[in-house]
Amino acid sequence: MSIRTHILGPLISILVLGCGDRTVELTAAVEEASVQVEQLTLGTRLLGSFELVLFLGRFSPESTSVSVETFSLVRASDQSTVVSPFEAVAQSELPVLVEPDQTKRITFVLDDQSLRPAEDIDAICAGPLQVIGVVSDSFTESNTSLTSDPFDATGCP
Repeated sequence: MSIRTHILGPLISILVLGCGDRTVELTAAVEEASVQVEQLTLGTRLLGSFELVLFLGRFSPESTSVSVETFSLVRASDQSTVVSPFEAVAQSELPVLVEPDQTKRITFVLDDQSLRPAEDIDAICAGPLQVIGVVSDSFTESNTSLTSDPFDATGCP
């Protein structure tokens, strides 16, 4: 074995292995999710909001355009669907452009014009909920799933 192979082999291995933690992909999360139940004569209205947090790794070679595909409200215990699709309105224009090493926060407000049947209140108030969703981005041309931390609806009887 030559001295060049003996020294350069381990050095190349260290450099290649060191690249493994360089984030180039899009990460997405739902934070600060809240739902309030308001009972009306004709049904149940859901109020609330959440933040969609997007981060593009600093080693990404280019920016990406992110679009929202869907959001749903599910029961945290078994991921059974409570409300789908979950109608929420972005408070910023979509799609949103995310640059490398940039975090974008988009607030979504629940569409308070949508009424749920009165019987849905049992499912909504039965226990912890989660907002789940899917976003797509132009750089990877793939979907990214996201899930909020569990939370309880307020305003339940």
